[in-house]
Amino acid sequence: MNLNIKTTNFDLTPDIKEYLEKKVGSIEKFLNKKDVELNSVETQIEIGRPSQHHQK
Repeated sequence: MNLNIKTTNFDLTPDIKEYLEKKVGSIEKFLNKKDVELNSVETQIEIGRPSQHHQK
């Protein structure tokens, strides 16, 4: 399974990446096993912090 992670307004640390991979990896049991083995499944995750503009 291909995992694409996009971050906004902060850096992606190895710990955060590991956490996301663990959480997203658990959905593999709901997917077709053959598709997962062939890497034909793509997952996109976008996480971010609000900018100062939204803090007003």
